[in-house]
Amino acid sequence: MRTRSRGLAALLGTAAFALAAPLLIAAPAGAATVRFRSCGPHDPASCAKVVVPLDHSGAVPGHLALRVARLDPRRPGEQDVAPVFFLAGGPGQAATPLLTSVPAMVGAPALANRRFITFDQRGTGGSGRLHCPAPAGVKRADETVGQCARALGARASLFTSLASVYDLEAVRAALGVDRMVLFGVSYGTKVALDYASRYPQHVSKLILDSVVPQSGSDLFLRPTIAAIPGMLAGLCANRGCPFAPSAAADFSTLVKRAQRMPLHGTFYDGYGRAHRAAVTAGDLLDLLVAGDLDRGSRAQTPAAIHAAVHGDSAPLLRLLHQANLNGSSDLDDSAVLFLATSCTDGPVPWAPGTPVDQRAAAARAALAAAPRAELAPFDPEVVANVADLGRCAQWPDAPVVQPTPPLPDVPALLVSGTQDLRTPRSNALAVAAQLPHAHVLTVSGIGHSVLSQVTQRSTTRCVGVAIDRFIAGGTPPAACAQRGVRVARPSPHRLADVPARAGLPKRLGRTYNAVKLTIFSFNTVLEPLLDEVVYATAGGKPTTSVGTGGLYGGALRIDLRGEGALNLRSYSEVRGVTVSGSISLADRTDSATLRVGGGAAARGVLHFRGDTVDGTLGGRPVHFVDRLDSEESDTAAEAVASAASAAVRLPGLRASLRPALWLGANGR
Repeated sequence: MRTRSRGLAALLGTAAFALAAPLLIAAPAGAATVRFRSCGPHDPASCAKVVVPLDHSGAVPGHLALRVARLDPRRPGEQDVAPVFFLAGGPGQAATPLLTSVPAMVGAPALANRRFITFDQRGTGGSGRLHCPAPAGVKRADETVGQCARALGARASLFTSLASVYDLEAVRAALGVDRMVLFGVSYGTKVALDYASRYPQHVSKLILDSVVPQSGSDLFLRPTIAAIPGMLAGLCANRGCPFAPSAAADFSTLVKRAQRMPLHGTFYDGYGRAHRAAVTAGDLLDLLVAGDLDRGSRAQTPAAIHAAVHGDSAPLLRLLHQANLNGSSDLDDSAVLFLATSCTDGPVPWAPGTPVDQRAAAARAALAAAPRAELAPFDPEVVANVADLGRCAQWPDAPVVQPTPPLPDVPALLVSGTQDLRTPRSNALAVAAQLPHAHVLTVSGIGHSVLSQVTQRSTTRCVGVAIDRFIAGGTPPAACAQRGVRVARPSPHRLADVPARAGLPKRLGRTYNAVKLTIFSFNTVLEPLLDEVVYATAGGKPTTSVGTGGLYGGALRIDLRGEGALNLRSYSEVRGVTVSGSISLADRTDSATLRVGGGAAARGVLHFRGDTVDGTLGGRPVHFVDRLDSEESDTAAEAVASAASAAVRLPGLRASLRPALWLGANGR
């Protein structure tokens, strides 16, 4: 069971593609030839095309039109203020669709009155997005890669990071810009560093969010693996995981167990259908890395791992299933461009010029040479599989050596999240050591792509102050803190493990608290469901309904048609207890009626009206006022009340679902 769409078949085999033709247009002579027009209705940015050589060396003929977008400040500033050039991640992410959100994402007054410029890097978005034919008759992923490379032909080696650097220089020159602030995110930081090392005279400052070094990502994921214990410890800081003495120890135990034999279990999909699945050690590593972009996933991970260590794989299997759903779309990314860049730039586990038929042996040799202690708790074979060491084996160039001049004396602010695993803080520290005037800003409680994940005003102010001071030539703070995710508590495995409510017979009281825990689970599963709506809509396939299965059966579905409803069908978060019913998202009376069933439960019907609960359980009438305290508690009985308190109040639930309802109604 794999998370996200890391596999090559997923990257290349999802649609029928056609190869983009070269654009035989003369390159611009200067800024006067670049004409900006509105990017589209209701879009404040303006767009233009800058034509560059397909091959900057001139060996392969042809030209490529790069889509450039510009966002002018609301109040025109001084003409000599350096504009901000934004470089997106990937490699493969289109940048121009992101431009209008970038200034708000940065959130610094010193940058608010600057022009923001970006372009879709070659092979993405509106700059000749790379496609390959759908694989025909191939059985292995490496054969799919080889088929793609053959379809690209001579162009296969023309989408390197260095080519993007030359493109950036062509865009700068065409727009008549002398000096600029380069703002890169993830892979965009590597392009920014590569550009600064070649054209330092045109770089005013560097802002680098989630740093990728010039050498590229580590072949064996060693910085990622080394960062896992600290990331889990950060999640569980301030007694956030009272159920687990050490989340890192739990993770190591589970990895070692899965390496001996995959973990097996059952998960339920959004229609309540049961599926058997196996979890490998590679799945566990994938899950943690995927979580650095997903707060909801991070919140669930420690409890899911702890439950699996103690024999209950249901929370882990559901979490992996949710990660698979939300990783199925590449939005505006080009998976082929990712291959064309990473397989040509390197790093790959063989030397340049190694014949295709010798690369598998070279990969095995590189794996054997890797220090085992630096990969622990993973076996080398697991790391090789997750890192896709053989991904580029059929790519024709192996690889093209990319020269890396020393980094210049350019002021740089490097921003890093403490929960970022794909570009850990160690990357930022290593790059900062090569820059004479570098500042590292560490943001706790944040994963990958830090500035886009800042959600709290205090953190936004802190980051904004840091950027303002940096732009003004001062010393920014070294750290900002965002309150971390609230880690979910493990669900009781059975009804007997649920504390009873005082004043009710034991079975009735446990059943009632199991229902509250079920309602609380909405907070756990809603974020992945909202992500699913966003992914589907961004991928051009808006949906009217999304859902997930319960831990032990049944389904929860959100109907996005009209004013919306949350529908439960035998939804089970505690084994032997099911909850059914429909909650209207348009109802402002803060009420709901839920049917309680299951072999272990005191069956009946509960009516929630504000703080009042009445109905029947086990054939007995119940009626009481349940004013719940929202403070944290570590005792089992208080944890039930505390965890459920926020979710029982339905207006909060409706507020959480409002973005999904809007997307469902508008399809955008």
